[in-house]
Amino acid sequence: MEDLRSEGLGLLQKCAQEIAVSTASALSCNVIITDMNGVIIGANCTERIGGVCEAALPVLKSGQPCVLSPSDDATQGGAVPSVTCPIQLMSGRTLGTLTIAGPCGEIEAASRIVRKQTEILLRERELYAYTLNRENQLQNIVQELASFAPGISSRATLTARAADFGYDESWYYVPIIVDLYQFGRLALQIRKESLSGSREAEAKIMNIKNAVLAGIRSVFSHRRDISAASSSSSFVVLHAVGNGEESVELKADAAQLVRAMTEELLRVIEGQGLKACVGVGAPALGVQAVAGSLQELRKALFLGKKFCQGPGVYNISSFRLQEVISSVDATVRNRFIQSVTGKMRRYPDWEEMRETIREWCESDFSLIEASRRLNIHRNTLIYRLEKISRIAEVDMKDFKTCFSLYLALVMEQYVGTPVKEKGI
Repeated sequence: MEDLRSEGLGLLQKCAQEIAVSTASALSCNVIITDMNGVIIGANCTERIGGVCEAALPVLKSGQPCVLSPSDDATQGGAVPSVTCPIQLMSGRTLGTLTIAGPCGEIEAASRIVRKQTEILLRERELYAYTLNRENQLQNIVQELASFAPGISSRATLTARAADFGYDESWYYVPIIVDLYQFGRLALQIRKESLSGSREAEAKIMNIKNAVLAGIRSVFSHRRDISAASSSSSFVVLHAVGNGEESVELKADAAQLVRAMTEELLRVIEGQGLKACVGVGAPALGVQAVAGSLQELRKALFLGKKFCQGPGVYNISSFRLQEVISSVDATVRNRFIQSVTGKMRRYPDWEEMRETIREWCESDFSLIEASRRLNIHRNTLIYRLEKISRIAEVDMKDFKTCFSLYLALVMEQYVGTPVKEKGI
């Protein structure tokens, strides 16, 4: 709270002089603004800045407004009629005072208006500081969950802090990462088009990210869900899917529900004129399991972007083969690719053969489905498969052979140059 009070005082000091001068000009009266010690930090009579306002001291002590009327002149040494009001934070703590001196019939109503406007300004800043502090804490908690190491990190401390934001260790959580598609290009464009300098551009970029975070929280709105910004263009969600007392089998529909929610989120983001890549991790129970799932979450996003080349939802369960391939030594991968596909690569229609192998395997070796996916006649597909069998000296009806060919193609895609992503 002291930090928030300092934030409010800092803003009051920055805007006090502007408020004093503009108010004095509008009301044709004298205006003084002090800090919490009664020191004048804003006044239309600038020579008074830095001095002490005696009328402010009892107001600072009591927290109540003080009206000095003409009848008080004799006891106050001929002081000008004035109204001194406390300027307060949302907590009720007094931050400073506002004094308006002038005709009695006008200054009391005017002081209430000016005080209220000043407090609204300060409270907006106070609320902003509180929100920013909360968001920073959320980011830190998500990062600490992802880097949790048994025996090094304190599980009890971490879970207690996370519980303040809704985390419940007795629940299964599905971690989700939302990465704004090509957001760096959009941010660069905003900065280039900004006519009022970098501050306006950064404010616009921040507003876009805040709107995305609000959209995420509107979809993942369970009271135990946690969502926070993770980097300049990504956000992490821990979505609560069920109590740990239930078996995983009883939550078999969780994956389908999460899929529907992530697709809804993509529509929300698209409604904001953006696109996103969404990575989905495995359900996890307990801090250590959540940490492991968060760590593989980044891999789900990387593999999804690597193999799918565009916006969409990438579930780590759909990329287990690619995950294994990513752990294979590069030399071993390259040698395997060459040994399995080397003979076919010399032919000018290698691209056609590669596409045929991929669709043949991904359609579960169905002539009807593979020919449909390739948009060719069934007999044409049979001809292509026989050609591949002849050139590579393999049997395309043998599962192990087909799997080796398919694995080589997936490895080639992993090590190859990424396909250029389409623009927003």
